[in-house]
Amino acid sequence: MLIAGALLSHADLGLFKSAERVGMVISFILLVINAVFPPRFAQLFHRGEHEALGRLARQSSMVAAGMATPLAIVCLLFPEWVLGWFGPEFREAASLLRIVVIGHLVNVSFGSVGFLLTMTGREKVMRNISLVCSALGLLAFVVLIPLWGAVGAAISLAMVLGMQNLVAACFVWRRMGIVMLPIRR
Repeated sequence: MLIAGALLSHADLGLFKSAERVGMVISFILLVINAVFPPRFAQLFHRGEHEALGRLARQSSMVAAGMATPLAIVCLLFPEWVLGWFGPEFREAASLLRIVVIGHLVNVSFGSVGFLLTMTGREKVMRNISLVCSALGLLAFVVLIPLWGAVGAAISLAMVLGMQNLVAACFVWRRMGIVMLPIRR
């Protein structure tokens, strides 16, 4: 937000911030999921129940995606209506909301992948993923905001939101053999 505040006009910052706040409602679902699943991940891991751990990890993705998708659909199909709750001038942020919502939906769809890594002794891997993705996100803000304004900020935010869990999910798949997609196996 500091970078966006420095590089965007007050009007564009207000539009971006409204889209970002509405989009956060989707990621709030992940907070609820993360309160339930991670202790069970640790328990199954320490018992050596790898297959059950994989099922539970996929279940976290399915529950998260199932809860987030209806909200995301409303925001994607009716962004002007959703943003209109803040006032008619915020309807201009419809495209920003769509971009941000896609980032949040990707983030949520991988379930508790970060906690899966940390609860199974791979906290350094998750730390490194977070640091690299955050650095790339900051770079994206610095590069894309001057090019595209508020749309660049929305793209940068969506990229950061989705990238961290996508990279973590790839690591979980390659090293642990667990597919963190919201699909049944």
